[in-house]
Amino acid sequence: PHLSGLLTPLPLYATIFAIFTHHFQGAAAARQLLRGVIIGSFAFSAFFLIIALTIQSTGILIAFVCALLGVLLVQGCSLQIMRR
Repeated sequence: PHLSGLLTPLPLYATIFAIFTHHFQGAAAARQLLRGVIIGSFAFSAFFLIIALTIQSTGILIAFVCALLGVLLVQGCSLQIMRR
């Protein structure tokens, strides 16, 4: 139940955005949007993974700082891979 609660919002908002993007800007824009959502989901997952692994041992502040740094690292790597 915990994992499904975290992953449920991702397809829901991506689907709504894709439908509206396709309607107003066309199929190419909808493909770009969904590609960005998929690439961004790695950072989304990394954030919650780091929080889950560190919050009990380090406390809230340190866990969120580590998660933020992890997200920046993952998103930066994803951006570099996407640009190739």
